[in-house]
This record gives sequence, C-alpha cells and structure tokens, in this order.
Amino acid sequence: MLQPYWLKHLTEYAASARPLAQLSPLEGFQLYGNEKAFLVPFICLAFYATAKKNKKKQTSALLIPAALTSVLAGITEPIDFTYLFAVPALWVFYSVMSATMNTVMYLFGLRKFMSDGAIGIASMNWLPLLENHWHTYVMQFIVGIIFGIITYFVFKIMIEKFNYITPGREADDEDAKLINKKQYKQKMAAKAAGKDANDPYIARATAYLDLLGGASKITELSSCATRLRVSVADPSKVAPDSQFKANKAVNVVHHGKAIQVIEGLDVPQVLDEMNQLMQESGNDAKVSTEQDNPYIARATGIVDLLGGEENIKDVIACASRVRTHVFDTKKVAPDAEFKKIVDSYEVQHRDNNEIDIVVGLDADQVVD
Repeated sequence: MLQPYWLKHLTEYAASARPLAQLSPLEGFQLYGNEKAFLVPFICLAFYATAKKNKKKQTSALLIPAALTSVLAGITEPIDFTYLFAVPALWVFYSVMSATMNTVMYLFGLRKFMSDGAIGIASMNWLPLLENHWHTYVMQFIVGIIFGIITYFVFKIMIEKFNYITPGREADDEDAKLINKKQYKQKMAAKAAGKDANDPYIARATAYLDLLGGASKITELSSCATRLRVSVADPSKVAPDSQFKANKAVNVVHHGKAIQVIEGLDVPQVLDEMNQLMQESGNDAKVSTEQDNPYIARATGIVDLLGGEENIKDVIACASRVRTHVFDTKKVAPDAEFKKIVDSYEVQHRDNNEIDIVVGLDADQVVD
C-alpha cells in the first residue's frame, strides 16, 4: 500500500520545498534498502580484508559481483546466507546496525520508499526529488557511510578475534565460496538430522545433487573406481563443468542423460551421502553402493589423470612406480591431482614424454 501512495504523490513531493518529514510523515517504514546499498559493501570489504593472502584474489572475484548486486539491485542472498549460517553473531550485529541506521535516517527527515538497491531508490527517490530535497540525500549518504565504516571495523575485529570462517578463510584445500538459500536450507536440514554440516563429503554430495538438477532429478546413481555415475531426468538442468570443479570434482563426462563426475578415491563416501540425501528427499531412484577392486580404482584414476586411454602410449610397472609414455603431456593433470585422486607419493617427468607415478609396492597390481 505504501508504494502506490508514494508514487501517486511523487510529483507533489518533487515540486515542494517542504521537508519530506512534513510532506509524508509516515513514509519511513520502508527504508530497508539502505542496508543493501550501504552496509553490505562494507561487509564484503571486511571479508576481503580478513581473507587469507593466498585466497584474496579468489575471494575478491566472489565478493565484487555480490557487492554490486546488493548495491544496485538490492539482492543480498549470497552474502546474507553465507555468514547467517556460519557466524550468527555477525548477523545479529548487522541486524542491529541496519535498524539503528534506518532509525537515524528517519530522525534526520528521510522519508521515502526504499526497499530495493540503488537503481530502485534512484528511480523513485533521488532522481525525481533531487532538486528540492538534495540536502536530505546528502545526509542519507553521510549516515550510510558512517554506519558502513562502523560495520566494517566491527566485522573485521570480530572475524579476526574469534577466527570466524568467512569467505576466504576456509582451509587451504578448500575454495572460497558463498552460500545461496538452497544450500543454506540443505545445511540446516543436515544439522537437524544430527550430521556435521561442514563434513566435506556431505558438502560435496549436497553440491553435486544441486548441480545435477536436484535430488529429485536423479534416476540412477552408482560409482565406478574414481567416478560417480549418474543418470539424470533432464540433462539441460545440469550445471556447467566449472561449477563441479569448484566443488572438488576433477572433471565431468557427459553422455546424454548419463553423467560421470570424476571425484577420486573418496567416491564411496560421497556416494553414501548422496544416497542418504536422496532418500531423505523421497527419491527412490536405483542406487548401487558396491565398490570396485581398489587396484582397478587407482588404475582408472591414473588413466583419467594421464588424459585418457587414447593419450597413453605404453605402461609398465617399475618397482614402486607406474612408468608410462604419453602422446601429449599437456593433457596430463597437475602433479597435485595425482596425490589427491590416486594417493600417489610423487610424480616424476622425464624426457620423451615419460612419466613415473610413485604409487608404492602395489604398482604391479595397479598396472595389471
């Protein structure tokens, strides 16, 4: 009701030099767009300032779009749900600051319909009313920036003092990330079920189900060596490969409705969690949890990491090593992936495209 009333009288307000507090004394109950425009950018800045040095670039790539989306469009979901779940104390402080800032703005005479980001605020307030009410908007910016600076320092101090895990402060082997509403609900459901919401297998299983189009879209699920084998109802709902890789997948193979997510030797744990999540969602799809021979699992993983069978010229066992020649070294995965996926001790690169993968005394079984 307030928005139509405001728009109906907007021309009248624009033509009058009387303070907005006199023109529309009750139009102060929808000022909550101000925290989106003023506080959230400073929160993002605090996250960046407290991120680990080796994650700052990745963190900034996440936070800049999120901050711009909040400021311009008033959409704060990725930021809000990230620390609402991880650090409720910061959310409480943010809520108090938001209410206090809007109250101060109201006391200084700010009246308007401001529930969106800067684009919505500008179109219904700043642009039509600037000529006669510019001083009110100067006050708005001064108050907003002051509260933003306070929010920045309090967030920064609390994050560092209590070592809160905010974007950019994850473990070194984890990517910086934001959490959307759906992921937040899934984490809360896991917590309610008595599970550790931060368990890496639960996190990956939750992410994969989401990226595959949702638990209800899975028609068949199994594992093969280092891969998750999934049949989906609608391949068009499957997310880009880059999003799977951002959640620790090595690669994704597509064959129509059949999807293979190359995961590594911890496929069984991820498969179990996916199975449980699917059952909890009411999906009774066919799930096979039978595991392959461990030597076959390592061999399959090594083949994948070497660029596939077509990239392997020959392979032999040499003491504790798998020795192979490849056609194209550019197709071979980084050394760190061998340790992560097939638990190798070392990877040695020699002339003539020769590669030695140190796997231990079971090299013969792996090669066989």
